[in-house]
Order: sequence, then C-alpha cells, then structure tokens
Amino acid sequence: MLKQQTISILEQLTSYWQLYQVRSNGTEYKKNIEMAEKWLKDSYDSEQLTQEKILHHLLDKFKNTLSDNLTEKGKAGLCLRCYISEHIVTACKKRANLLSRNQGVTYQALLPFVLDDDGQSLIIVDKEGKQQLEITENQQFIPKSHDIFTVEILNSYKNSSNNKVKLSLRNWTYLKTKQNKKIVEFLSEFGFSNVTDWSLLNRVRQYQLQQLTEQEQLIIKVYREVYKRDRRQKQTILRNKCQPPSVEQLQEMIDKLNIETIKKPDTLLNELQRIAKQMRGVVVSLDSKIMDKEGETKTLEVPYYDVPIEEKEKLEIFNQIQANLMQSFKVNIGKAIENARQKLQRSKSYSAYASQYKSVLKSFYQEGKSISQIAKEIGIEQYKASRIFSPKNLLKDVRQQTIDDLVDSILKLIKERKIMIEPFDHNYLTLLTETVEQYADQEIFTEASAKIMTSTNNNHENLYTQTLIEYLTQNS
Repeated sequence: MLKQQTISILEQLTSYWQLYQVRSNGTEYKKNIEMAEKWLKDSYDSEQLTQEKILHHLLDKFKNTLSDNLTEKGKAGLCLRCYISEHIVTACKKRANLLSRNQGVTYQALLPFVLDDDGQSLIIVDKEGKQQLEITENQQFIPKSHDIFTVEILNSYKNSSNNKVKLSLRNWTYLKTKQNKKIVEFLSEFGFSNVTDWSLLNRVRQYQLQQLTEQEQLIIKVYREVYKRDRRQKQTILRNKCQPPSVEQLQEMIDKLNIETIKKPDTLLNELQRIAKQMRGVVVSLDSKIMDKEGETKTLEVPYYDVPIEEKEKLEIFNQIQANLMQSFKVNIGKAIENARQKLQRSKSYSAYASQYKSVLKSFYQEGKSISQIAKEIGIEQYKASRIFSPKNLLKDVRQQTIDDLVDSILKLIKERKIMIEPFDHNYLTLLTETVEQYADQEIFTEASAKIMTSTNNNHENLYTQTLIEYLTQNS
C-alpha cells in the first residue's frame, strides 16, 4: 500500500522534471529532464514527497543568496524551471483565449516568445540578482548571453513569509507571462495595446476607489470630470489612445482641487502618474485553482491567502457566488433595457423610437429577425437602426453591471466570512475582476455574444436570450 502511495505521489511530481518546449511547427511538448528527475528523487524520501513541501524547499534552495553549494542551487532551479514551464503554457492559453476569441491569435503563436529554456544547463543568478550565470561541467560560471524566461520569473519571485501579498509561484508565472514584452508587442499588432495611465485612471471602479486615500479619491474624481468631458468633446470616429492631460486641463484640475501641496501642473501630473502606477497592479494573489489545463475558468473560487478554507466552505461560497451571479444578471437585464429606453426618450434625435424599443428587441431575439429586416419594417436606414437599437450595446451594459455587482458581492462575502483582511491589495482586486469576467462570460455572455454575431437569436437555449425574452413578455 505504501509503495502504491509513493508511486502515485511521484506521478504527481513529474512536473518538476518535465520541461515544456516548442516544436518547429509551433506546438508544445514535454521533455523529460533526467538530471532534474534523478536529483529530486535522490534528495527527498517518500515521506517528504508532497507538492507543498517540495515547492517550498526548492524555492528556499534557489533563492538562498548565502548558499555555498551553487550546484545544488542550480539543480533546485532546474526543477522549478520545469514546474513553471507548464504554467507558462497555461498562461499563454488563457491569454489567447481572453484577448482574441475571433482575431485568429492562437496560444501556440505566443509560446516561442516564452518557452526559450532547453533545460540543458544549470543556471543561477548572481548575488546582486542581475546576471544569469550558467554552471559548466568544471564548475565555472559563464554569463548567459540572453536571459532565460523561466529563470527571470524565478529571480523576480518573492516567496518570503514577510512578503505582504504572499503570491503563489503559479500566479506569479501568469503575471510575468502576461507582461512579457515580446508577447505584449506581438499582441499590440492585433490591437491589444496596453492602456495608458490616462485611460486607466478613467476606468477606476468604485470598489477600487475605496482603497485610495480621501485626497487620492478627490484627485481621481476631478481628473475624470475634466478629462472625460474634454475627451467626449474631441472624440472622433477613430478612437485614439488617451494622451496625457494638457497644461490647461491640469491647471483647471488644480483650481478645482484647491490642495495646498498641489499648485503646479507638473506636481499634479506626477501625482496622477503615481496613482496610476499604484492602480496598475496586474493579476496575481489568487492561490486557489481557477484554471484548468486548457486555460479556462471551470468554477470561480474566492481568491484568498490569509486563512485556510475547508472544502465544504469553498462549496458553500461558490454556490452563493453562482446564485448572486444569476440574481444580478436577471435584475440587470431589466435595468439595462429601461435605461436604454429612457436614454432614447431623452434624445433629441431618437426620442420617437423609445416606444418601439422593447418591440424591436422582441423581434430581434424572439422572432430571430435581423436588424436590417427590422430597419425595413420601421422604415429607416440599417445603420440608424443599428445605432438606435444596438443589441451589442445592451449586452455590453448588462455584462458590465453584472460583473461589477458580482465583484461587490464577493468582496462583501469575503468581509462577512473574514476570509481576508482589509484593505484589499490592488493586484488582488484586479485579479478578482478578471476572474469574475471570465466566469460570467463562460456562464452567460460568450454564447450570447456569439448568437448576436451570427444573428441566430431565436435559440432559446441561450440563457441571455431566454431571460431577456422572459422579461419582455412580462413587461411589454
């Protein structure tokens, strides 16, 4: 029985000696690294072979700057390089899935940028943490001509118990892969450019504002008031990236703020950039499993790291989140429809169509008519009908409000169950939002969006369409 348990444990630990690499055709494969396998099995007896213990020991060995046994340090690093290579592949899958559903960018196209480790040599980092060094067979140290990405991830990872955020290595790998410059540059060719500080500050949500000081909240409020107003006025058909605020805009903000320490445009500009940098924390601090092997979110577990949670409580929390998602979704369909109708009523150009809004939605969703067909029936141009009755905009509004509500409800749940200690880290909030977005899309909005794109909205098995028709039937 003990022998069988040992074999089972060893099978679970193959990730520490199997390194993901890329074939010439762009697909990935696992290569067995014999040096890593032999060293790992020789270094740990069967009672010690647990994922948690080994990961902790390997990190301690590799990150220990005082260690004299640099070969052992390099071998520990080799095992860790194998371990994170799988998570690099998963990150690429998740990234491609999240950003480019219909743009033809596959995760395999991202792999060559980050799977550059052949596993043939032991690599350590110098004591200053700057230079990667290869250990030769005769114990010499040769500076690497270019940094290996897996080693770069390990070098930048902080696993100390004093680390405030206590991030998992898996999620740190996701963050570093997402931020990889080559991947960012590649995706920018398809329109996926990083947002500027000025766009970022425009998108700060209410729960994120609550993590800032009162003065920082005031600065953001005034910035958005001035900047968004001017951007709306100058908006063109081709939407350009948000540019830095002008001196005139900064001076207007200063006058509105009336803060003694902020009297010059340069001072305010620096303060805005500081806040943006603070808000730019991206993804990580989720120590629960949120991704399966294909990079999809199967279930949504609450990101946590302050206290352990029993499996029973995890299930209770997930059931509550699922119930909150459905409740919020149904409420927001009604709100979004009424808001759109009222917006038409207030419009000088389109107020006459407000009374037709619900019947057009029924024609589109229940009867399966296209916008061009509806436009002919109403007697207006198709482009005008698309602008007035846009199903895409309605879906977008329902989705955004549902996600915001679900994030708020999860944060409330976290507080009530004392799962985490406030204030919440910005990285945590960013990851939570991204996780919720993926979960909500999987449960509701991805299929709904596909139906709109293909104009097959008479399929009542689509939850979004079914719920929308139900609302229209009860409120027409």
